[in-house]
Amino acid sequence: MIKKILILIVLVFSSFAQALEISIDAKKHAKMPLVVGTFGLEQVKIEELVSQLAKDLEFSQQFKIEKIKINDDRLQKDFLQGLAQRNMPLGLFVNVLSGHGKTIQFEWRLYDLFSLKMLAGKIVTCHGSLNQVAHIVANKVWQELMGVTGFFNSVIVACQKVKKNNKIYQYIYAFHVTNGAVGKKLLIDTHTISMAPRWHPKRRLLYYSQHTPKNVRLMSVDEHGRKKIVTDFSGLNLTPAISPKGQIVVSLSSGGCEKLYRYDYDPAHKTNKFTALTDCRMHAVSPTFIDEEHVVFCAIESASKLPRIAILNTVKRTAVFLTGKSFCVSPAYCAMQHKIAYCKKINGVQQIFSYDLKTKEHAQLTSSSGDKDECSWSPCGNYLIFTEYGKQGNRIALYSLIGRTVNYLTPIGESWSFPAWSPCYDDSLFVEC
Repeated sequence: MIKKILILIVLVFSSFAQALEISIDAKKHAKMPLVVGTFGLEQVKIEELVSQLAKDLEFSQQFKIEKIKINDDRLQKDFLQGLAQRNMPLGLFVNVLSGHGKTIQFEWRLYDLFSLKMLAGKIVTCHGSLNQVAHIVANKVWQELMGVTGFFNSVIVACQKVKKNNKIYQYIYAFHVTNGAVGKKLLIDTHTISMAPRWHPKRRLLYYSQHTPKNVRLMSVDEHGRKKIVTDFSGLNLTPAISPKGQIVVSLSSGGCEKLYRYDYDPAHKTNKFTALTDCRMHAVSPTFIDEEHVVFCAIESASKLPRIAILNTVKRTAVFLTGKSFCVSPAYCAMQHKIAYCKKINGVQQIFSYDLKTKEHAQLTSSSGDKDECSWSPCGNYLIFTEYGKQGNRIALYSLIGRTVNYLTPIGESWSFPAWSPCYDDSLFVEC
């Protein structure tokens, strides 16, 4: 779709040689103009939705948004032609159909303004958060324009240290990437240290580990806020890895070390079964499934105490190291990119690296000061979030593989860690963000 629009833009300018030359020169890097407008008699009811929609679509730096208000209850052909004459190729228009209390019914329409053709549209009924509905609409618009799945119908969770009554606790919050921690929602506020959240790839479920006086237990919470103890063995019960088909591997303390175990449930005897996949020659933590037979994890050698990135064949129970004898932690696999992100210490500072499973090549992504840790991929595979530890606090940062830039989602002066990006949800987000 975008390529077709670019061709049309070139044709519009073809009668002006100098303009055509500028257009070709800048075409690769220019943002696509997109009008986002409201029309009808009750525009005020959807101002919040339209603002969030525009913010979402601008986030990737692929579009330049111009917001307008149309003083008419219908979209007129001559008005749309006027936008095209201003070299605006795309228009997204929203109109309220009815509204009673918190329930609003509206329609959105996406137009190719050069051909005056409606590309997509839908009538939507919103019963709650306008922001949440805006994210869902943004995802559908992104799919139509870019031809790939978006990420706006996902959320990020992360842990923040808070001080209450002279005690330090660690809570878990959720927020949307385009709003950052400004729009954070509290998920877990138990007066202890909660850490290492990890999402179930299919179910609307979040796992996390939680400190208790006797151990670190594994917990889960669903979209309704219902919490459940998953495993409560002595020692460390760390967050699991779950394959696309539902296999579960978890890191548990046993025999003085952390091992990877495959978890199975026997419905006939109603018992849980844990099968060790690694032994005490290494501490094995932070597992992530690559496919149904391979798990990438952080392997800490018992002799050298050096953490490295390794891949475990869960069938043969053999492991292969991906990194040499350098300090490497926090592996995370991305199916969209078929790459593994991890953190490697370079000149005394942990930086983000990626490993391409197709080309077998490593690439350094960041080079700034401050240790990076705890990588997590966006559902679309174009972004990485991670913790950056600095003198002015620990912040959640976002790296764009498109622009090769780093932005921060949490403010200076706070203490954040363990970010985890959720899968995309079809109808609504895990929480309203």
